[in-house]
Amino acid sequence: MFFRKWIFDLKKNRLQYARSEINKIVIKSLLYNPNFNTPARVYFYGFLKNYSIFSSRSFFKRACVVSGYSKAIFRLFKMSRQHSKRFASAGVLVGMRRSSF
Repeated sequence: MFFRKWIFDLKKNRLQYARSEINKIVIKSLLYNPNFNTPARVYFYGFLKNYSIFSSRSFFKRACVVSGYSKAIFRLFKMSRQHSKRFASAGVLVGMRRSSF
């Protein structure tokens, strides 16, 4: 039961980081837009300072969405190699197949 809550929190954090990344990109584009005057740029800079350095997706630790294992994660499937191997051999994952017979 603990892992289900933990996996749900991981999914929620991924969405939150994605939204904050989009917001930071929009604020940076407004900050560096030459059409705005200096007080407006200071205002946008204040918004940008509210975001932490660690709110980026690059600081997010990846974990398997099935088991919560944090080592050997395939980015495409967001699963560990053990679970991706299991699902690929069962034919559930599209685009993966066994390389040896």
